Amino acid sequence: AQLGPELRRGDRRGPLRVLGRKGFGDQTYAALARARLARVTACTAELKALGEREGSAVAAGLTGRLAAAEERLAPLRRQLAGDVDGADYARLELLLAALERELGGVLWEARLEALLAGI
Repeated sequence: AQLGPELRRGDRRGPLRVLGRKGFGDQTYAALARARLARVTACTAELKALGEREGSAVAAGLTGRLAAAEERLAPLRRQLAGDVDGADYARLELLLAALERELGGVLWEARLEALLAGI
C-alpha cells in the first residue's frame, strides 16, 4: 500500500523490482544464493575429479583455471556467510551464474580433451 503511488507513476521502461527481506518462493535471498554457490562448488569438484582421473595432460590445463575460479569464489563465500539482502542477492546471482557458465564450458573442454587424449 505504501508503494502504490510509486508503482503507478508513468514514463518508465523495464521491469520493476521490489526487493523485500523474504526473497522468492518462501526462500530467503541467502538460501537462494547459497544454492547457486553449491552448484558452482559441485562444478569445481567435478573438474578436480576429472583432472585427477584423466592424468597429467588434462590436469595441467585445469590447474590454473581452477585456481582462478577458487580465487573468485573466496570473497563470494565470505559474503554468503553473513546476511544477504535483495541487492546483494542480485549481484551475487549474476557473478555466480557467470562463473557457473564459464566452469561448465571448461568442464566440456576438459572432457573433450580427455576423450581425444584417449584415442
